Amino acid sequence: MNLPSFLVIVPDTFRADRIGARTPTGAPVTPNIDALAARGVTFTQAYSQSGWTMPALASLLSGRFPLAPEAADGHPLDFLRTDLQDLPELLQAAGYHTAAFWSPFIGDGPKEFSRGFDHVAVERGDDFAEGVVAWLREQDQRPFFALVHNSDLQFPVVAVPENPLLAHPGPMTAQGLEPTFQTWVASGGFEASRMAAPVAYNAVVTRYDAAIGEMVHALDDAGLRDDTTIVVTSNHGIELGEHGHYKHGNLYDYDIHVPLVIVDPKMPAPGTRISTVVQVMDIAPTLLDRAGRRAGEEVTGQSFLSLLGLGGLPYAARDVFSICSRTTMSLRTPTLKLSRSAPKDAPDGTSVSVGFDLRSDPQEMRPVQQPFHEPIAALVPRLDAWWAERKAETDSARPSGASPEAMKKFLQDNGYWGVASGTAAGK
Repeated sequence: MNLPSFLVIVPDTFRADRIGARTPTGAPVTPNIDALAARGVTFTQAYSQSGWTMPALASLLSGRFPLAPEAADGHPLDFLRTDLQDLPELLQAAGYHTAAFWSPFIGDGPKEFSRGFDHVAVERGDDFAEGVVAWLREQDQRPFFALVHNSDLQFPVVAVPENPLLAHPGPMTAQGLEPTFQTWVASGGFEASRMAAPVAYNAVVTRYDAAIGEMVHALDDAGLRDDTTIVVTSNHGIELGEHGHYKHGNLYDYDIHVPLVIVDPKMPAPGTRISTVVQVMDIAPTLLDRAGRRAGEEVTGQSFLSLLGLGGLPYAARDVFSICSRTTMSLRTPTLKLSRSAPKDAPDGTSVSVGFDLRSDPQEMRPVQQPFHEPIAALVPRLDAWWAERKAETDSARPSGASPEAMKKFLQDNGYWGVASGTAAGK
């Protein structure tokens, strides 16, 4: 069997509803991803295991639910198990040349995410795709696995001349969308800022889409197109004002509903759209299955290779469990959702739960308060049982040895300590 290569592109904070979207002038927001979708399969109901970067990437790399470390002084802050091999290590052992092109947040952070990669690069600045393109053009007959992660979509750094608030992006834009939004409000008012936020976000998405086009062209130039499976997805999405926020790190569908487009040269039905619910933790076992390798018994995701028309075992859609911290988690069924979080003024370890009927309230604007009626009440023991399993696995996991103090400072410096500790919602 000729092993396929894999190019997995993970724009951080990429909303699923931007694929195929158009601007008010009718221009496509993602023309290059749209072209890939025409060649492959688009999953319209793909969901992440978390609303923020580290646990979501942990699920993508491992095919498992992420660990849920206790974000407290002196506790190890690991999101991947050290006693198990993850996707990069398994492909590396199978003869793959592995490479990771990380955003600074991951590349400068914990080393657990770079295990199993022969080549690790931290891509910075506007020309982050150049390193990826150069590496792809150097590949020969050896199969490769390349993972590209970039966090530019969090930052409105592309000028939009026709919008007064966006005509000259300044240094404040590098702080992220939420603080930038506040600067817009101060200068242009709330309504103008509310209208500007999706325009700014779309502009950055379109720039990233162009970078994806460069990577795809590099595959073509290197003669690798017919041997490479391309995956475009995200670790999580972002809210653009739907609940009064311009950030991620919550568990609304805006945070956990992610895009997923897969192009495979052996795929029998290009241009297909699939509405079956799949999950980010399913990607690793699917790629292993495509490479003729079996995922370990510890993997909680499952291969959806059969949905691509490429053989394999039948895929059975499951409900979606997601987590941001030890006090913030959710269970999503096709029609209902149960979310649990800790209010800002709650004692340590205290959380409250709310339910949503997604049939009548798909935007999650009308929470159902406790005491819950059936069938939302039936989700409570399921979420409790799932959390008990996650807590037991996390507490028994062998620590990586990374400094808890250094990790805490790293998360604080990058604005994620509140999300990790459950003391603040979103970033």
